[in-house]
Amino acid sequence: MQSSFGPYCGLAAEGRSDEKGQPLLLQVAASLPLWGMYLAGPPIPAQRLLMAVLWAVAWLHGYRLRYERFEQGQREFFNSLLEDSRKSASRIAWHLRDEGC
Repeated sequence: MQSSFGPYCGLAAEGRSDEKGQPLLLQVAASLPLWGMYLAGPPIPAQRLLMAVLWAVAWLHGYRLRYERFEQGQREFFNSLLEDSRKSASRIAWHLRDEGC
């Protein structure tokens, strides 16, 4: 799911969402291949057909499954978190060693 939220947050930051910050229907349709799930009510074959049509319309209007400009930022963010956690673990280990633990 991580990959589907990055574009939504990035597009919302660019003002490409509705007034509540929710992704537009065509962006949701473009992102559906990431999810692999369906609504509980309508028959799955009907949902597949509708989403195939919406996906094609979304693609023609420039909506994509992923956007490199948002994924690069996500990679940098998670890499910085990983680096920070490594530094913290190292400081804790040194502290425990100094305390004789």
